[in-house]
Order: sequence, then C-alpha cells, then structure tokens
Amino acid sequence: MFSVVQACAAGIGIDTDRRTVKLNNNDESFKVEVYINNTENFAGAELGISCSDNISLESSSSTAGSMTASTKDADGMYWTSFFESTNKMPKSITVTLNFKCPKNTSSSQAIIEKVNIMKKDGAGVTTERMSPNIRIVAGTSENIGETGSTGGNSSANQNTTDGNKTSTNQDTSKNNTDSGSAKAGSTAASDSTLKTGNEDYTAIALLAVMLVSIIAFAVSARRKSKK
Repeated sequence: MFSVVQACAAGIGIDTDRRTVKLNNNDESFKVEVYINNTENFAGAELGISCSDNISLESSSSTAGSMTASTKDADGMYWTSFFESTNKMPKSITVTLNFKCPKNTSSSQAIIEKVNIMKKDGAGVTTERMSPNIRIVAGTSENIGETGSTGGNSSANQNTTDGNKTSTNQDTSKNNTDSGSAKAGSTAASDSTLKTGNEDYTAIALLAVMLVSIIAFAVSARRKSKK
C-alpha cells in the first residue's frame, strides 16, 4: 500500500512507489511509479521532471490515456503527457517513468517538479498546475537504500499548488509565466495555433483534445440535420 499526500487546494494527490533507488554496479536503468489521485475524472495529465546530468528520462507509460506525447526535453525538464478527448481518465492513474543511467552511478537524482491536470470544460480545457517537488535519489552508494513506499507525510515532499488555474478555449487564454520552467497556460494566436513556453508541448495535447471534441460535435450535428 502507498499513501498519498493530498494537495488541499486542488484535491489532487501525488506520490511515488519509492523515493530512493539502490542500483547495482551494472545497472543502466531504473524505473519509478508515480501515483496520481484526483477527486474526479479528468482529460489528461502532464508531468515535468528535472534530472541530474548523469541520468535521463528515456520513456514513460500510463495506466490510462489513449493518446500520448512522447518524452520531450524542454526548458530544463523532461515532459511527458497522457490524455483523452473527454474527461474519461479515471480518478486514479499510475505513470511509470523509465530512467537511463550509466554503469557504476554513485549518486543521481530526479525531481518531479510539475504535474498538470487537464479537464475538458465545455469548448475549452482547464489546467490545474501542481508543484509536488518529489525528489528521487538513485545510485550505488552505500548510503542509498531502497524503500517500498514513501509514507508521503514529509513536509519537504508536501504537494502544493501554484494557485493558478488556467483556461484554454478557441478564442482566448491566459499565458502564465514561471521562471525556469515550462508554462501550463497557453495563448491562442491569430492563426488559431496554440503556443506555450515549453516549445508547444502542452499545446499539442490541449489542441488534440479540442480538435477531437469539435470534430465529434460537427459529425453529430450533421447527422441530426439529415434526420
């Protein structure tokens, strides 16, 4: 069993299966599971992870989300996302992060800095921006032990919210700035494309969600008119 620290403002719990990973000398990879609990179903989740220079996030997978955006390095973090065209992501999902490391890695760390929960809201998408700042340490050093669960009650790992809830629709949206990190908010440009601070990464997910919904609505309306 694992415990989840609830972020009071948003009701979103974020935790990992372990915060320390003991590596063998010949290990060239390791994985960490991230548990995300929300109070209601949602449309997508995006994670931003920073890594020390000697490791990298190679791939990721999720227990939900028929659409994904491949792992991307932008603004000093690795980004990965999973989403649906509607709010049919279950309240609880598990995201597996696969890291690559060199042999004989004495010590390394990854920090889950951002978790953005996206919800379809009418013609737009609302994004809840979380800053869990969960630190994961991995290495072959003797002082690095392995734990089965985190407990999740340490004040250093308390999940927090940026206090920003951004809405994106077909007409306008707020562009949020966040020093040294990717931006969850997006701006609708005059050519109807969405741009974000993390090289259009979040925009790809949000735009895909909106387009699928708009196409489905248009097809449904056409069928009704024929009747």
